[in-house]
Amino acid sequence: MPFRHRAPAQPRTHSKRVDARRLTLIVGVLLAISTLASCIGRGGEPPPDVPLPAHVPTQPVYRTADAIVETLDDAGMPCEVLRRRGNPYNQGSGLDCALDGGITFVIEISVSDPATYDRDALGTSVDSRRRGTAKQTVVVAGNWLVNVQGLGRSYAPRIADALGGVVLEPIGKKPVPEYPLPEIPDHPRYANVHELADALDSAAGCTSREEMPTGPLKCDTGSAATRDLNCATLFVVPDTKTRDLVLRDSMKWKGVPKVMVSAGNWVISLCDYSLGTRVAQALNGTLVTYDGN
Repeated sequence: MPFRHRAPAQPRTHSKRVDARRLTLIVGVLLAISTLASCIGRGGEPPPDVPLPAHVPTQPVYRTADAIVETLDDAGMPCEVLRRRGNPYNQGSGLDCALDGGITFVIEISVSDPATYDRDALGTSVDSRRRGTAKQTVVVAGNWLVNVQGLGRSYAPRIADALGGVVLEPIGKKPVPEYPLPEIPDHPRYANVHELADALDSAAGCTSREEMPTGPLKCDTGSAATRDLNCATLFVVPDTKTRDLVLRDSMKWKGVPKVMVSAGNWVISLCDYSLGTRVAQALNGTLVTYDGN
């Protein structure tokens, strides 16, 4: 039988690569068609603006973000500017500042150009903050908004009174649970967070101190010599209501245990849980714990 030459078979791996490339191309085309169809279905237009609630007043109108800072200062709530932000869409202005209202917290101020602002566009901006991941508390009126962050949300009504706006609470945000707290003594009290840091330093160490723009102070407990450094966060607040808010706010995260010591007008949150009893005894405070559940 005569010998017949057979061409060598192509490796299977090449065929698989070709098939994979074709599959990727097909999927990409289908996704593009799907996206185009969805845009056509919506008319190719962006989603409509979200109007402000009807009770939000149209006045006062502020010229710049600095004018709001000046108004807050006149109301006894000085606000130290941390950073400035422009608004290229409406020639407005914005900034972040640390407001001292008894405790210090950060607010975001955004002011649209009084001559060109769109109330519905402002409503959309407010809505995105209230519904976003952070679910923020917003003070708003006229052509401006103030986003109140962190513990400052309890001071939002005071900010609204000072500026002539109204408070809009977050949409869909669960309130901080009213966890029962142990009996906490009214004393000792501290004039500022630095005095509290000195007291903690005597009991368990408080080195590498860093005061945060929002008011708390962070430092390291333990000793560098024994390499057992760990973190602590210290709060000094104006009243017991705010103190209890700090405690409960720290206990709102599922799966995140907390060990804190508190008395008077202060709270110490310890990363080294073993220090809780020792710090409570040394500072005549109460141990407050949360198991994360």
